[in-house]
Amino acid sequence: MKMENRELFRGFKIRAYWKFTMVELMVVISIIMILASLLFPALKKSKEKAYEIKCKGNFRQIGFATGDYTGDYNGWLPFGYAEGDNFSGYAGTSIGAWYTLLAPFFRIPVYDFYRLGVTSTGINSPCVFTCPSQKVSYPCTYPVTYAPSSRAAVGVLLNSSPILYRANLNKINKPSEKAWLVDVNSLPAYMNPNNIGTGNNFSMCHSKGSNILFFDFHTGWISYEKASVDLQDKCIFYSYY
Repeated sequence: MKMENRELFRGFKIRAYWKFTMVELMVVISIIMILASLLFPALKKSKEKAYEIKCKGNFRQIGFATGDYTGDYNGWLPFGYAEGDNFSGYAGTSIGAWYTLLAPFFRIPVYDFYRLGVTSTGINSPCVFTCPSQKVSYPCTYPVTYAPSSRAAVGVLLNSSPILYRANLNKINKPSEKAWLVDVNSLPAYMNPNNIGTGNNFSMCHSKGSNILFFDFHTGWISYEKASVDLQDKCIFYSYY
């Protein structure tokens, strides 16, 4: 039996290794690059879509918390305007930034009227107020990438000197059509709809547009183009018209 095996393999030469030629190697690399160029955009799009879904999930949670807040405080929203106060009057010692008033519903510690955290250094990770599409350096005192329209603040005049307004859910005209929160790049205390056309504080982090939380607490999306031109009365950012 051993002799037969020996005779069988006598005519074969076994190659110890295989060498790629330069041409073959370049063909393989080209194929890999083509596949990668087809795959990476799809992966990026899937990742962006996942971020958009996560962001809307944050909005839904904030919507539930806002509903609880307005239920506890007879329709008053955690937002207002105080003449001469911090953040152009939209977040200060008189009222506080909107997110600091909702933070207790998520057991997020509040340091003062605009900072989150146990200490002045802030918190060390993203929270429900942070869109996953936006990069934030930690620790951060307000990792907040959402903001209400400044138009929502002037709901009810509580004091005329100095001027003090407070937003009220019961005064919102067509709450299912008016925006409570949108994605922003900066100024989390408030969003000025008049600056949308310049891109100052309106984020295009989701398919060249922004997610929206409406006053009836459902979520939606608006393109940058529509937000830029839709600045007349009765648009989504003019809460009381």
